[in-house]
Amino acid sequence: MLVFTQEPCVRCAVKAIQGGALTYLETPLDRETLIDHIRRGVRAYHACRKRRACLEELHHRFRLMTQRENEVLLRLVDGMSSEEIARELSLSRRTIESHRFNILRKSEANNAVTLVRSWLSYQHMRDRDRRVPEKI
Repeated sequence: MLVFTQEPCVRCAVKAIQGGALTYLETPLDRETLIDHIRRGVRAYHACRKRRACLEELHHRFRLMTQRENEVLLRLVDGMSSEEIARELSLSRRTIESHRFNILRKSEANNAVTLVRSWLSYQHMRDRDRRVPEKI
């Protein structure tokens, strides 16, 4: 969103930017400046849509997991080994390995590193975009 004004004021600029404005411009504007800001707005819009689509895809993947898989996932992200997770959750290592397999399959990650990277990206994007539900 671009905001134009003939009489700029700091309070109005701050309110516009906090409300989601990309920029706050004083009129009149020359043609090139206007075109430049419109192009920036279009690029920002496309980047936002791309980020939103990625966030929704990650949300869908992580939402498929069971409560136990979520417990295992959070411990994997914290850097725990399968053996450590098994001890903490009072489960066998084989059960944890089974959960890990299901987590990788549901998240479409090739390995634990990709899984953790996807989870951290999801958390970062979710924090930036509060419209996605908090619960996975």
